[in-house]
Amino acid sequence: MRWRPFWNLVKLNIKITFGFSAWLYYFRKRDRRFWGGLGIFAIILISIAPLFYLYLRLVQETTRGLAGTGLESVIITSGAIIASILVLVLGIAYVISAFYFANDLDFLVSLPFKPAEILGGKYVGVLISEYLTIAPFFIPPVVVYGLNIDGGLFYWLFFALIFLFLPVIPLVFASLGVMVLMSLTNLGRKKDLLRLLGMILILVIVMVANFYLTRLPEGEEMEFIMGIMEDPEGLIAFTGRTYPPSIWITRALTAEGWGSRLINLLLFSGVSFLGFGVLMVGADRLFFQGLIGGQEISAGKKITPGLLEKKVRARNPIVSIAFKEIKILIRVPIYLFNSIFILIIAPIALFFPLIIGAGGVSIDEYIKLVDPELLFLGGVGFFGLMTLFGPALSSSISREGKLFRISQLIPIPPNQQLLGKILSGYLVSFLVIPIVFLAAILYIPWTLGEIILISLLGLLLSLPLMSFSLLLDLLRPYFTWQNPQQAIKQNMNVLFAMIGGFLFLAGLGWSSMQLLETGLSLGWVNFLIGVVSLILGGIIMLIMFRIAPSRYQNISV
Repeated sequence: MRWRPFWNLVKLNIKITFGFSAWLYYFRKRDRRFWGGLGIFAIILISIAPLFYLYLRLVQETTRGLAGTGLESVIITSGAIIASILVLVLGIAYVISAFYFANDLDFLVSLPFKPAEILGGKYVGVLISEYLTIAPFFIPPVVVYGLNIDGGLFYWLFFALIFLFLPVIPLVFASLGVMVLMSLTNLGRKKDLLRLLGMILILVIVMVANFYLTRLPEGEEMEFIMGIMEDPEGLIAFTGRTYPPSIWITRALTAEGWGSRLINLLLFSGVSFLGFGVLMVGADRLFFQGLIGGQEISAGKKITPGLLEKKVRARNPIVSIAFKEIKILIRVPIYLFNSIFILIIAPIALFFPLIIGAGGVSIDEYIKLVDPELLFLGGVGFFGLMTLFGPALSSSISREGKLFRISQLIPIPPNQQLLGKILSGYLVSFLVIPIVFLAAILYIPWTLGEIILISLLGLLLSLPLMSFSLLLDLLRPYFTWQNPQQAIKQNMNVLFAMIGGFLFLAGLGWSSMQLLETGLSLGWVNFLIGVVSLILGGIIMLIMFRIAPSRYQNISV
């Protein structure tokens, strides 16, 4: 790998990913988009501030509770593990998008760059993005611990170096896994499906391995806990079993003697460099194979004799648009992963510890502790949460990119196109119904009538959430993305839709509980939820239909 071309590609990918040149241009021209961007950034900070505060308080209380026991350093281990697992899980989608679906790949491949240089530049661009992922989870434990022990200059210097290397190893694993997956599944017309299944398999393996590596010996939980609590190193080693480099990170910051700290720092940084080297070697052997295979097009089927003479029945335009949206979500693995697969992985991630009986308590025992009325409302709210987790509508127009010009020209009115997009959102939401049925069969004592009512109310509750999400994307579509992942992950409409949706669900949930406490029956509360959702969704849709014709005409791609 030649370092000068590699460095030039790194700078190019940083500019593409973060748009520094554009923001500098807007600032010099005093363009309103610069101040609008600052306003959006401020809104993001304000929206995540409460969650960050709660996490910081949790770290502080944990450190205070462990004070004097010698076990305080385990918060650094935990922070490193949480940040690294997030990088690994989220990095799979980031990597597959940046490495194989970016718009500039055809141009880069035609230039005299080696595979390792192209992939290395892409990797560094993704790596820098991951610093934003790890910062809220890793910085608070290290800072709280350092202030408590008065760490000194070298503590903070080591912390800065560790922070730079922290996402390297998990992102290397994600990159190698994606390259192997793209190469092995490069067969036939079903390669996209095989790649999706491979991504699912990787995430399931990570979740199951994480649980079993941290599971306490069954029947000996208290004895085991007492044993590791007596030995700080034992607790760190047990906690770090999920991700061994977290042990080196902890010892590099907390070990007795600077010699021991330096050895662990060198070990962690050395493995990070080694992992990057292995990735570059793998890039030369695997990258082009998966990239070229991913762009192959299968030969079309021959036209059956007499087919052209058959009568063709036109499909309703709204239904056609809906099925077009679903086909786009299915055909592009990144969209399928972020918009549909999340409906599967999110419930598993939320309830997996309860399902497998974490802490020795089964999910049945947890359910018995919940009031049946609140359990019913929780099922309804679950629909709303799944609608927010899947950004199918808040990025629906943005995902069209430059092809939005076609939507402006086709003889289908904008209002019908928007109705088709909402219908596609409902088709995705229908996937939540089998999850509710499965939960009722396995764990929750809901009757068939309750399941049907929960599903109907959940679909009604989804209407204002979907309408609001689509309205946001209509008002400020994001067309300047360079790869499909950016159309979702760097689209502020997705974030704003989630914030607005969470506020609506929180307000509706709080109001419902207050009404139940006043003695109002669950039936009336359900009726009010349905009416409020229908009225609010209808108002948002009327606003959207009112402005849609002019917006479709004036949007410049």
